[in-house]
Parts: sequence; C-alpha cells; structure tokens
Amino acid sequence: MQEQLDSLRHEAKSLRGERVSSGLNKYKYAIHSKELVHQQEEAIHQQHEAKLNHKCHQESKQLEIKLTTAQAQLFEKQAEALRLQIQLAEIEARKGAGSTSGNAGVSECEGAL
Repeated sequence: MQEQLDSLRHEAKSLRGERVSSGLNKYKYAIHSKELVHQQEEAIHQQHEAKLNHKCHQESKQLEIKLTTAQAQLFEKQAEALRLQIQLAEIEARKGAGSTSGNAGVSECEGAL
C-alpha cells in the first residue's frame, strides 16, 4: 500500500512538473509567435518602403529624361536661330556690298541663282 501511495505521489509530482513544463512551453510558443508576427510586420513595412523608394526613383529618372529632352530641343532651336542669324547677316552683307559696287552686286546675285 505504501508503495502505491508513493507511486501515486510520484505521478502527481510528475504531472505537476509536466503542467509547469506545458505552461512554460505555451509561454515560449506565445513569445515565439509574437516575434514571428513582429518580423512579418517589419518585412511588410520594409517592402512597402522599398516600393515607395523605387517609385520615387523612377519618377525622378523620368523627370530627368524629360528635362534632358527639353534641353536638347532648346539647343536645337538655338542652333537653328543662330544659323538663321548667320544667313541674315550674310544677306545683309551682300546687300551692303551690292549697293556700294552698283551693278556688280546684281551680277553676283544672278550668278548665284
């Protein structure tokens, strides 16, 4: 009988130990679960920030391309304006030379045609 009583006491202690161990495992599981949720939320946040940074970088590059294109068009227009100014200056120079030399300027113009 004493052996049975001792055995029952030992089983009770063992069960209490398992219950404590089970409670500790539940606590560890809860902590680990919360850590995983936190890591997941952090990863989602980092992904969101990376998307925003990428979008801003893309928009910035597109604006740089538009600016460069506009500058190239401006330079082309300025070059055309300079060519026209040179042509105008040449025509005015010919007119000035033609009026001082009389008919010689007219024959030069006719020869150019």
